[in-house]
Amino acid sequence: MFKKIISVSLAIMLVLGLASCGSEMKIAGNQSQFYTEPEVKTNLVAFPDVKVIVGNEENLFDVKSYGAVGDNKTDDTAAVNAAIEAASAVNGIVYFSNGKYLIGNVTFPANVGFAVASSSTVSVKKDAKAVINSTDLYIPKKAVLAGEGSFDLTGGVNYAYPEWFGLGGAGIAKAIIAADKVYLMKTSYSITETIVIPQSRNIEIIGSCNTSTIIRTEVYGKGEVYGFVYEYESGAASNLTLSYMRILDDSGANLVKFCGNPETKEGKLELSVMRIEGGNVTAVVKNSTGTLFEEIRTGGIRLLARFEGGVNNATFNKVLCAGNTQGMLEADGATDGVGRSENIYFHHASSVSAKGIDFTISNYDDITFFHSSGDLGAGGTNEASLRMTNVDDFEITRCWWASNAGLSYSPAAGIAKIRVGLELNNCTNGKIRGNSIVNQWIGVEMNGGSDIMIEGNTFQACGHSELTFNGAKDVTVQGNSFMAAGQFGQMKDEVKDLDGNYVMEALSANENIVFKYNVLTGVNRADDAVKGNTAGITVTDNHQ
Repeated sequence: MFKKIISVSLAIMLVLGLASCGSEMKIAGNQSQFYTEPEVKTNLVAFPDVKVIVGNEENLFDVKSYGAVGDNKTDDTAAVNAAIEAASAVNGIVYFSNGKYLIGNVTFPANVGFAVASSSTVSVKKDAKAVINSTDLYIPKKAVLAGEGSFDLTGGVNYAYPEWFGLGGAGIAKAIIAADKVYLMKTSYSITETIVIPQSRNIEIIGSCNTSTIIRTEVYGKGEVYGFVYEYESGAASNLTLSYMRILDDSGANLVKFCGNPETKEGKLELSVMRIEGGNVTAVVKNSTGTLFEEIRTGGIRLLARFEGGVNNATFNKVLCAGNTQGMLEADGATDGVGRSENIYFHHASSVSAKGIDFTISNYDDITFFHSSGDLGAGGTNEASLRMTNVDDFEITRCWWASNAGLSYSPAAGIAKIRVGLELNNCTNGKIRGNSIVNQWIGVEMNGGSDIMIEGNTFQACGHSELTFNGAKDVTVQGNSFMAAGQFGQMKDEVKDLDGNYVMEALSANENIVFKYNVLTGVNRADDAVKGNTAGITVTDNHQ
């Protein structure tokens, strides 16, 4: 009796000790902390002022005074260069007064301002470039910069507004060519053709608010189509950041395809402070280091991200995916079938009511889940909250893994028969601590793999088994609370091919499985608390 009391005390201390590491955590059922709606955020960094010329500024050099015609036919390059030379001597401003100017290659030095009247346009000829190194710009909030050539503002202000170049996605595409920072002033932009991110650049596309700056991706076509694409070709890899915007899609497109340097894995994609509604996969990433998803809310999409190899040091921070038809992430760390990727970190990353698998991760080293969750909704069969395959070194701490309200076990409603909380296939060196795993068909399923610690967790109302081991090695299960195993005992009568309601099930011979200091409460079939091939399993000092 004394031995049993000591065992129970140890188990309770382990569970409560892990549960109290952060005061806001209630291990046995407080879901709200994982599902908090991200707040509406406004970009508090003021956009650069857009100055407009009034016509009486000092040292104003009108290009017409130097021979420019402004009829959209005459090449005004020589006249513009003459105005630049005159203005440069006195740090003046070159002014494109009323007219439509056609120019070739020109360069504005840093001490020469660039001004366009609101009634004018400046068009750069094909294969030509207007380089503006000045930080003194007077450009109205309308399409005044045009032509088949390009503008280069990177040596000067290094920012641009799409409205300078045109409406919608076309304006964004030209603004990206012109500058590294693109500010979205309007409330809505429509992308109807894929925007290509230039090489060797650090592009930031910045909206004003995560609900009111809207980008609509309407890129229709066969196969996988995208709003933005970066594919490494040569030189330094580019980086791409999208922030403070809302993405709407009814075309089934993907938002971003990002493929960095395949050798060095350089190139970084960041999505932050965004709401994403509709569409297929938000981001398809390959060969990238430092990928970041932060303060993101999705709804009605298939998947937030798919990693296709070579994606290292990725972070999901304060992400809430609600009602995704698949889940949050599919990640294969293998690069062209050779090698592995490393380090994905989830912090307050929650996938709610997904109809597929919340997180699918394979061929990775170093995976961390902290204060995150997978909460399955109604969907297909044989799915899991988290499925990891060939993962080495992982920690899953203080998370919530559930099938919502236990509805997964209603065959009459046509809902999935089999759900797994954590499915581990050939995974090694892992710690599963302080989690709440509820309403699954199987709580934790381990196929192969070794060196796993399952400690201080709460398992509740898992219908078939709380734990299923199939050829596992060196696993310690200690200090856990198993409550209401077999709550869905009626399933054996309703679904003839299923049987169970076990705390632990061994499908095949395992090696060095230690089950100790656990508390078993409300087990439906006490005689079957441990079931199957008991070879290699040690059960000791538990309380039932």
